[in-house]
Amino acid sequence: PAHCHGRIWCYPEFLERSVFSDELSEASVAALATHTLTQWQRVHDDTVVKAITLEQSDVEAGRETGMRIRVGMYFYAEKKSE
Repeated sequence: PAHCHGRIWCYPEFLERSVFSDELSEASVAALATHTLTQWQRVHDDTVVKAITLEQSDVEAGRETGMRIRVGMYFYAEKKSE
């Protein structure tokens, strides 16, 4: 597509996805916090391994480097206002 400006792959420069819920008990929030932490650990570990592998491949292939990424996740909970 034209908006890719000649890049090899037209990736999203910023990706944001959110989940909202405002009818949960404290116990359900605690369960979701544990679930989110578990999911993040898996994503984190897989992404680190993939990044290291790709960095090594780039060097071996002599590709120009200099791109950077930041991958993260957040979890926030509070009592909603009445």
